[in-house]
Parts: sequence; structure tokens; C-alpha cells
Amino acid sequence: MGTCSCEVCQALGVVAGIIARHVVTAHGGIGQRDPKPEKVAIEDFDERLRGVVAVKRAHEAELPEEEKKPKPLSLEQLALYEEGLSQGIVDGMQKAVDLMLGKTGLRIEDPPVKRTKAAAPVPPKKMPTILEDVESKLSRCAQTLLDVLTHDARATSREELSILSGYAMRGSFDEALADLRELGLLEGLKATPAGAKRARPWNSPGPAENLDFWCRKLDTCPAKLLRVLAGRPAGVSREELGRLAGYALSGSFDSALADLRGRAFANTGAPIKTHPLFLSTQ
Repeated sequence: MGTCSCEVCQALGVVAGIIARHVVTAHGGIGQRDPKPEKVAIEDFDERLRGVVAVKRAHEAELPEEEKKPKPLSLEQLALYEEGLSQGIVDGMQKAVDLMLGKTGLRIEDPPVKRTKAAAPVPPKKMPTILEDVESKLSRCAQTLLDVLTHDARATSREELSILSGYAMRGSFDEALADLRELGLLEGLKATPAGAKRARPWNSPGPAENLDFWCRKLDTCPAKLLRVLAGRPAGVSREELGRLAGYALSGSFDSALADLRGRAFANTGAPIKTHPLFLSTQ
């Protein structure tokens, strides 16, 4: 069979050459791995090449002999043919890749997506009401002081509040009073309407209850001195107090008496007396 020299056949020849080159390249890759996708690609290239050859032969068979002589293509024509075919092959390969990746929803240029568990939404913080805020800040000491000041009319001074509540006039005592005032539950040593609403019921202790409570909390020597004073409303001298309590007038005696005076359980003058809240005559 002769060779056609028309531009159609020459273009088909260029196409066949390019396809053949791609087939050879693909066959070279199979020699190492032989994956199924490459086999499919080679079969597709082979089928296309056979189709081009068949079209070329059929076209040549219909032409007169004088038109079968080869006419060389210009370099510009060859470049255009090869560029068009190469772009077609690239577009086809890109469509195949897009079809494959389309199942995962990814793109070929996308980096791997790291799946992380979404954090649970944080509910907005509930703002406490005034009463809830007060309840959350009241200590046991503050609550007791508020109860006493609301229900016991004898608590008119810090010393009386201390004796009736069972809390010594120290750091926690003063801090509790400051907290109550800051929360608007106290004005001075009087409960406000809000404080009275917040106060719990209170059973006011009598002198005997006050005496028993504090004698259990005090050390042995101060407790004995306090009991002696509670039994002597008119007061006693220093020497008589030591004798009645069974203590010599020594350093331990003086320390115990100073402890009572620091708590306002005894006066600082003479004769020595205890606070009226410890006297059964009150």
C-alpha cells in the first residue's frame, strides 16, 4: 500500500507517532510494578493507535496514486499537531484523576486533612442572683455572727458578739464582719433587711451556757480563773483569785489572766470582775 501525502494523512501520522511514544513509555513503567491502572492505560493507548492506523489506511486507499506521494509538513504544523495532541492527553489524564479523587471530595493539590473531634460547646456561665452570691460567700463564722446580730439584742459590741457567737476576736472574726458589711448584710453591728432575711434561727445562750462553752475552749488555768470570777459577781483581788483557783501568783497565772482580759472575759481594773454575760444574775 502506498503512502498518502495529504495533510490529513500526515497529521494522522504525527498522531500515531506521539501515541506510540506514550505507549512505549508506559510499557517501560510496567516492567517494575505492573499495576492495573497502567495496564488499562496501555490498552487504551494501543486501541487509539490501531484506530489511527486504520483511519489512515482507509483514507489512503480512496486516493489516486498521484496524491499518495508524501508532502512534508512544516515545523510549525508539526508543533501545532503535537501540542494539540499532548494537551488532549493531559486533559484526559486530568479528567481521570478528577474522577478518581471525586469520590473522596479532595483535590490533588490539597494537603492531607487532619480530622479532629470538635470541642463540645461551652454553655454560657449563669450569673448568680444577689441571694446566691451572698450564700456562696458566707463562711460559717460570718453566718453565725449574722444570726446572733439579727436575733440577740445583747450583742451590742464586738466583745458581746464574740462571747455569744463562740468566736474569738481574731482574724477570722474581723474578716467575717468585713464580708457581711461588704455584702450589705450589716451596717455597723446591726443587720440590714437583707441580712435579717439571710439569717437563720438562733437560740440565744444563757450565762451558764456561755460559761460552759468557753471553759471547754480555754486552757486549764484560764478556764479555772473564769469559773472563779463567774461565781464572784462583785469581783476579787488578784491574790484571792489565785488562792480560789489554786494557782500561785507566778508567770502562768499572769499569762492566764492576760488571756481572759484580752478576750474581754475579765476587766483590767481592781477588783477583778468577769463579763456580765457569764454571771448567772444577769
